[in-house]
Amino acid sequence: MQGKGFWVGVQALLLLAETETSTSTVLAQVLSTHAVDIRRMMARFAQAGLVQARVGREGGYRLAQSATQITLADVYQATAILPQKDDEHEGIRATNASAQLVLKQVQHELEQRHLEALRQYSIASLLQRKIDVCLYIKAKATKKSSL
Repeated sequence: MQGKGFWVGVQALLLLAETETSTSTVLAQVLSTHAVDIRRMMARFAQAGLVQARVGREGGYRLAQSATQITLADVYQATAILPQKDDEHEGIRATNASAQLVLKQVQHELEQRHLEALRQYSIASLLQRKIDVCLYIKAKATKKSSL
């Protein structure tokens, strides 16, 4: 499972879906993180085709695709930690090789199921849920104050 980078990335894309364009400084302030971290993340998102970056005084970031097309699986893959190289396992004894093979297979299966679940959610669907929650909270507060 992804750590903080994944969730910050999802929130950054939600903000871009709402505002259409933003700078790393603004995103960092809203997300309570560093602008350098945002720029690194946006570089990965740009490589993955999720955002477009403009440099210069009028620079910033915007979604490269419709929010309905960007899924959480896309974000997950763009923020994924690089997998271990096979040569990192050279020191494993032959008696442990079969266990390692089984664990690799299980890890791959879990990763595929995880990605399948994340493909069910787009940035647009999360944005709609966020709006629905805000409306619910507002309605509940209005009802409470009228009592």
